[in-house]
Amino acid sequence: MAQVSSELLAPTRRLTRLYVSALGAVALLSVVAQLLVQHALNQQTSDAHIVNVAGRQRMLSQRLSKAALTFQVTTDPAERKGRADELAQAMALWERSHRALQHGDPGMGLPGKNTPEVTRMFQAIEPLHQSMLRDAKDLLAAVGAGGEKPVEAAAIQPIVAAILAAEPGFLIGMDRVVSQYAQEATARIERLRLVELILLCVTLGVLFLEGLYIFRPAVREIRRTISHLIQARGHLDNTVQALRAIAGIGHP
Repeated sequence: MAQVSSELLAPTRRLTRLYVSALGAVALLSVVAQLLVQHALNQQTSDAHIVNVAGRQRMLSQRLSKAALTFQVTTDPAERKGRADELAQAMALWERSHRALQHGDPGMGLPGKNTPEVTRMFQAIEPLHQSMLRDAKDLLAAVGAGGEKPVEAAAIQPIVAAILAAEPGFLIGMDRVVSQYAQEATARIERLRLVELILLCVTLGVLFLEGLYIFRPAVREIRRTISHLIQARGHLDNTVQALRAIAGIGHP
């Protein structure tokens, strides 16, 4: 009897181990998929911020050029002071953002982890950035931090002209950088979709194998166990009847 019980329990233990393993695999795949989704959401937020800051660089360079140009056509102290403040603020943020996009800046939420292609693009516009930055500082020094220094338009005309000459190339370069950032963000999303599709296929495959190698054998084992129990009950009834016959006990 003990041997029969052992024979019946052995396949059950094997199916239990397979079932637990399959459930563990499905759970692991689900966790991996969730982690990938969370990472993708964080990456998308970071990508959007990077593209936004890179796009703002174009606006800041235009503000810088506009403020510089104003000093040639206005003599109003209040307006000159406003333009000087605008020039100083735009220049400071423009310079910091330019460095942060390349090398990272926790305060601005920029990681600075660029691909070789983006790095190459920044290197291409670096001379233009340095030229505009140097000329903007020279202009600010010439007119004063508050625009209070009386400077003839002809004196600052070469500086302003240099800024305006470098601006178009910088804008074109930043357009390429922004476009590259957007393309890389899109590529990451496409890769995530592919990975998610692969995980889905693997999960469905595991479930299919679970049904094929666990549930079907489990049903067979249950039927086999029931059959054994019925047979054992039949043998038990026969044995009881035989014992009663030997003892001379009739049917009740």
